[in-house]
Amino acid sequence: MRVLYVQYTNPGAYPPLVRGATLLAESGASVRMLGTRVRDTDPLDVAPSKGIDVRLMNEAPEGWRLKAHYARYGAWVAREAAAWKPDWIYASDLFSTPIALAVAALTRARVVYHEHDAPAAARPNWVIQRCLDARARLLRSATIVVTPNADRSARLSALAGGRQVLTVWNCPLRPATKPRSARALEAMTTVLIAVNKRYKAHVGLRVTGLA
Repeated sequence: MRVLYVQYTNPGAYPPLVRGATLLAESGASVRMLGTRVRDTDPLDVAPSKGIDVRLMNEAPEGWRLKAHYARYGAWVAREAAAWKPDWIYASDLFSTPIALAVAALTRARVVYHEHDAPAAARPNWVIQRCLDARARLLRSATIVVTPNADRSARLSALAGGRQVLTVWNCPLRPATKPRSARALEAMTTVLIAVNKRYKAHVGLRVTGLA
């Protein structure tokens, strides 16, 4: 199974996306994440791992060039999808909704729309309105629609004519190994407990500036 993640942002900045992709890869799926560079998020890039291929466009410029960058991103995703032929498309931000619709029509892939944050609809410009229109269509046409809480699921279900909307909490991936600082603190705590039991003392530990 091939799953294409489409996010007009750096997917590494969103732990639930990383968790979902990791679980899919561990189950045997091939995952490709297509996003963009975002200022100050490089340390959050998705770490290379088996089954997950992350490709990021350059950072979006400001001003009128942002629209051209978005158009290039959409065309790039369409080319990647046409060549890779995914079975599923995962979209989770407002700007990905028009692209997900187009790519689904191009590849016949099924779509999961996972809305983590409700879009602000106050006085949208032309581009935002087109994205909101695409979101409304995706709410009805996506194979699966997911939100992180029951209230939003009920709202989206009503917007989509009463269709089923799943509720799944946003949970980050638990690291397989603890950071060295956490391991050191855990070891020190064990020592202090042993000392207190052995000598019936009340030794404590104050930790400051631990990184």
